[in-house]
Amino acid sequence: MSRVLAQLFKKAWIEIEASPEDLRKKIVILTSAGRSKVKQLHLAADSQVQAALNTLTPKECKTVIQGLSLYTSALGKCHAKPND
Repeated sequence: MSRVLAQLFKKAWIEIEASPEDLRKKIVILTSAGRSKVKQLHLAADSQVQAALNTLTPKECKTVIQGLSLYTSALGKCHAKPND
C-alpha cells in the first residue's frame, strides 16, 4: 500500500499527515489535483459505461438491469451476515 501512496504523493494527488492521536497512523488527504483526477476518472468511466449500454437492445438492457438487481441483492445478503 505504501508504494501506491508514494506514487499518488509523487503526482501531488494526495497529502500525507501524521495522526495527532496516534503517530503510528497517517492521514491521507486528496489534494485539489487529486480531486480533479478522481472527477476525470469518474467521467471517463461513466462515458465507457454509457457507450457500452448504447450498443445494447432494449431487451439486453433489461437483462443487464435484472443482473445488477440480483447482484445488489447478493451484496446486501453478504453485508447482513457477520464475518465468519
